Amino acid sequence: MSAITYAIDDLQTMVGRVLKHTRRNRSTLIMTILLPLVVLLLFNYGFGGALDTGGVAYIDYVVPGIILMGAGYSAGATAVAVSTDMSEGIIDRFRTMGPGAPPGKQCGPR
Repeated sequence: MSAITYAIDDLQTMVGRVLKHTRRNRSTLIMTILLPLVVLLLFNYGFGGALDTGGVAYIDYVVPGIILMGAGYSAGATAVAVSTDMSEGIIDRFRTMGPGAPPGKQCGPR
C-alpha cells in the first residue's frame, strides 16, 4: 500500500471514531449545532431592534461573533478530547501501531 492509501485509511478510521463519540455524546452535537443557531436568533430578533447600527443591518455584526463563538467552542472541545485521549492511553496505542501515515492519525481528536 502507498502512503496516500495509508493516510486515507487512517483518516477514515479517525473520522469514524469521532462520529461514534459524537453520537454517544448528544450534548456535543447540541452545543455545536443548536446553540449558535439559538444565540443568532436571540441576538438578531431579540436585541436587534434595541441597538442603532447606523443604517447597517444588525445581522452583519452578529454573524462574525457567532462564527467566532463556534470556533472557540470547537477549539475547547478539541482540547478536552485531546486531554482525554492522553489520559486514557489512546495516544500510546497510536505510537505503537505499525506502518501508516502519522498525519492521518491526528485528523480526528477523539
